[in-house]
Amino acid sequence: MTTPSTTTVTLASVPVADAAALHDVFAGVARINAANNLALLGHTDLVDAPAATCAAFLDRGDADKLLLVALDGPTTDPQGPGLPEVTEIGTARVLGYAEASLPTKDNLDLAEVFVEVHPDAARAGLGGVLATALEDEVRARGRHTLMSWTAHRDEAEPASDEALVAPTGVGALRRDDPVTRFALSRGYALEQTERHSQLEVPVAEEVLAPLRQQAVAASEGYEVLTWVGRTPEEHLEQMARLRQRMSVDVPMGALAFEEEAWDAERVRRGDDRAERMGRTVLTAAARHLASGEMVAYSVLICPGENEAVGWQGDTLVHGDHRGHRLGMLVKVANLEAMATRRPSTQRVHTWNAGENQWMLAINVALGFRRVATEGAWQKRVSD
Repeated sequence: MTTPSTTTVTLASVPVADAAALHDVFAGVARINAANNLALLGHTDLVDAPAATCAAFLDRGDADKLLLVALDGPTTDPQGPGLPEVTEIGTARVLGYAEASLPTKDNLDLAEVFVEVHPDAARAGLGGVLATALEDEVRARGRHTLMSWTAHRDEAEPASDEALVAPTGVGALRRDDPVTRFALSRGYALEQTERHSQLEVPVAEEVLAPLRQQAVAASEGYEVLTWVGRTPEEHLEQMARLRQRMSVDVPMGALAFEEEAWDAERVRRGDDRAERMGRTVLTAAARHLASGEMVAYSVLICPGENEAVGWQGDTLVHGDHRGHRLGMLVKVANLEAMATRRPSTQRVHTWNAGENQWMLAINVALGFRRVATEGAWQKRVSD
């Protein structure tokens, strides 16, 4: 294809290959991520290093991966039937990419899809070309439910004419936002919004102390366990049960997620993946003393390439044990562990469904502030 600027663009598929051979491809993906994050948020806190993105792509333990790239120059691989495969890209630049994750242990009708184009190549139809090619690929693999998430700096007033209100009744995107227009034009339906919040750390003791005291007072009969890195062997089975519950226990609107299948081996694979991606994972869990069962947990993820940043992963309190401030208990414990084990961290990012008022209340009390909104989109396709 050619863009209005007459640049010839080649679409190619990225195969499983040696990580060193794929370095330039993933450096191009990271360059696109960085440019768009700087334009939207003013920072690159959420951008993975090329080595981390490549490690995630090559990991096939629980999902197959697809990656299509749009290049502005010749590749080192010959053209053949269908999309050419490319590893080393020579002098070509990655102008855009489309990726999909296809679960292989559960949710076998699902594909999580993402399309991103460098700002310099935007508004030329490249995103649509990539989206069409990716949808064709996932449909050919028997996937009919597509999900995607988009980031937006501004929300719309729900009562305004330009508002696209989530069916959950919480959160609205602007219809005139280019990303919103693109998703709607592709046939995706907005199902939910998530609040993206940021916390400056370490949190002052005068903020943490009363929250800790209240949580400890309300959680008699429970104890907190913390660890860094791999899940201890003695906790694998119980963490697998909590992870499986996490897959269906959080608000998801009408997103067609099925319960995930977790066991000890899947927890181990997740730990392996984090290590290969250069991430340090901090976990705090609450154990019910009478039963010996872990009933709550919270995870903080620390990327190796940016020691100033942390990302909040899962936080879950088992439904049978809510009302004891266990969510606050494990979050405070993990923030304290981060201050000790990763003192270079300056800010933490988290995402919560707009209707998850309980977790949002915890985050607001800790000092998280809204910085953006994410839209959760879904599309059904036929063969």
